[in-house]
Amino acid sequence: FNLARVIGPALGGIVFGLWGPAACFTINGISFVAVIAAYAVISIPAVHERQRETGILEEMKEGFRFVITRRSLLTLTFLAFAGTFLGMPLFTMLPVVAKKTFGLGAQGLSLFQADYGVGSVIGAIFVASSSYAVKKGKIALLMQLLFAFCLVFFGLSRNLASSVIIAFVAGACIVGVVSLYSSLVQLMVTDAMRGRVMSIFMLAFRGGMPLGNLVAGYVAQRWSISIALAVNGAVLAAVALIFILKGTDLDS
Repeated sequence: FNLARVIGPALGGIVFGLWGPAACFTINGISFVAVIAAYAVISIPAVHERQRETGILEEMKEGFRFVITRRSLLTLTFLAFAGTFLGMPLFTMLPVVAKKTFGLGAQGLSLFQADYGVGSVIGAIFVASSSYAVKKGKIALLMQLLFAFCLVFFGLSRNLASSVIIAFVAGACIVGVVSLYSSLVQLMVTDAMRGRVMSIFMLAFRGGMPLGNLVAGYVAQRWSISIALAVNGAVLAAVALIFILKGTDLDS
């Protein structure tokens, strides 16, 4: 997945430069034929649904109660929401930053996206190599703090080389944070509750993206992109610092 974020923008920039946007969309559409063909040949064994003892609504309530009554799970869910609500506007606003701040076209945007993708791959490798680390929660909080600083510096940067480096570090941090948080959540729950708890976690994680983009978009239009990203980064840094200074244990 993260490797595709490197190869895709790089190839897209080349195709855009040679043949224009129509060719990009056409080739991208055709590429889905391979995905559909792969799904068609996958054989999935039948899953026997367990007998329900309670209704769906009651099971949903049980899942929310399970998360709310366990401080570490609730904290991880909140941190995931804060990370996407405050952090994802960085990547959503990349096209505007590339064009308005640096005067770059589609190929320049591809540079940023591929650079972010390379950082994501490095972040994924780092998480895989730290699988035996004892304090994964502390590592995740420190990476979220570093990501917050990247938000601030990227918003204020007017130097292309510096911004490319910051985007690389941000890509590594956000993938590391998300991977570590989701791993910690799954390690804390029983098999019976895992599906419901992960659904709540993903609701917070995914739900933060559109809401954060909406707010950041308003701030960027009302004032500027720099202010939107810098404020988001400052708030996210404050959130991470609070949990770090409190010595919050996210591993149990």
